[in-house]
Amino acid sequence: MEEETDPWEKQIREGEVTERSEMEEATDPWEKQIGEAVSKLGACCRRVRDLVFHGVPSFLFEPRTIHTSDPEFGAEQLALAEEQLGNASSRLAEAAAWMEAAEMLALRSGGRSPASPLSSIDALLLADRDNTPLWRALGNLQKARALAEDLFGAMERSRGHMGAAALLLDHPAVPGVDDCIEAEREAAETELDAAEELAEEIETLVGAACQFLGVSASTQASLDSDSEDL
Repeated sequence: MEEETDPWEKQIREGEVTERSEMEEATDPWEKQIGEAVSKLGACCRRVRDLVFHGVPSFLFEPRTIHTSDPEFGAEQLALAEEQLGNASSRLAEAAAWMEAAEMLALRSGGRSPASPLSSIDALLLADRDNTPLWRALGNLQKARALAEDLFGAMERSRGHMGAAALLLDHPAVPGVDDCIEAEREAAETELDAAEELAEEIETLVGAACQFLGVSASTQASLDSDSEDL
């Protein structure tokens, strides 16, 4: 028996996709809607990157700037840094929602009808084997999704170390407490460095997805985010 080589035939037999010509005709109107979702996603990712790179006070990168001899300053700066990373996490959650929206629309665009979407993005990528702009954009979103999980973890760990440092400021009598505070600061900085790299890579992937679909990051979404995060 000859081995099956055409993934389209398998998808058509299983009822997940329609005939090839009908699929191509149905894709165009959906791509506009998918592009709008990816555009808003791009704005969110840009805002996340800005908050990670510029929202945290510079003290976090300077040794011995937090200590029990000036607990009020340390607590104030740590609270500000935690708040900005919290804003970045919120923006990342918003980005994840737009990513999910784009993928859901893509699944409906690839099914037999909008009411019968494909079962997964992998099924759509298998069906769309011609390496179309939508195929390339969705491939980038899949990579960005995995990195976003790592980014969220890095930001939350950084916030956790900041919170630990803030609590230690209230216990100046503990032996070696300033050394412990410095260790937490260094750990927070390390996680923030990782977050910066991830945020930049995610923005690059999503920016390329926008280019594949012929859209730009939504400026309105970016402006709304700026006003809410200030």
